Amino acid sequence: MNNGLKIFESPQYRELKEYVQSVPNADSYKGWVYALEFGGLIKFGSTRQPDERFRSLKGQAAYYDNCKIGKMALSPLCLNFKEVEHSIHKLLSAQRKPKTELFNVTFNDAIKYLASMAFKQQRNISPHLSAIRIVSFHDFSELCAKDGVIARVSFYLLCKMDVNRTYHDGIRKIGRDIGVSCQTIRTVIGRMIKLGLIEVCDVSGNKTIIHVNIPVEVYDD
Repeated sequence: MNNGLKIFESPQYRELKEYVQSVPNADSYKGWVYALEFGGLIKFGSTRQPDERFRSLKGQAAYYDNCKIGKMALSPLCLNFKEVEHSIHKLLSAQRKPKTELFNVTFNDAIKYLASMAFKQQRNISPHLSAIRIVSFHDFSELCAKDGVIARVSFYLLCKMDVNRTYHDGIRKIGRDIGVSCQTIRTVIGRMIKLGLIEVCDVSGNKTIIHVNIPVEVYDD
């Protein structure tokens, strides 16, 4: 059972592009996790545009002693693609090549690790909250123009911190760095959660993170 993975035996840019275009993508916050044969190693990463990411990696391969690009596996389109990528990196930390996203595992094992992950495809947002959720960059821009603290918090989350971050430590750090009280930050974070701009999730039962849904362009890893 491959848990909805798509395997490309000999991936090509056009083939990936056609596949991406064929997948319904009603939620612009979704993305894919991929495993790619990169020389004798496997690269695990995440992206919103697998076709463009593949083209970029194929170009980079020339700088790694002309290493060959081999098979590629893509997860189902999912909301938690960043979390899944980080989980795999943590799971395979002993096989990781230092300072890279390359791992010393076989492609078959890479498929097994990727298939073992839980891919979140639906948001856990109640109907009355989804009705007021921010759905466009234009709406978000107007909100920021009216609420300067939301604008400053959003800018901080996007530019100063990772996509996944601890909640309580993050509250204190944001408040300290932008000069706003922790109580004000908590109030603003609460508003942003209701608007769907961020989600607060519990990870492995012992770490709470903030996941950013702010509608702006985010670069792939």
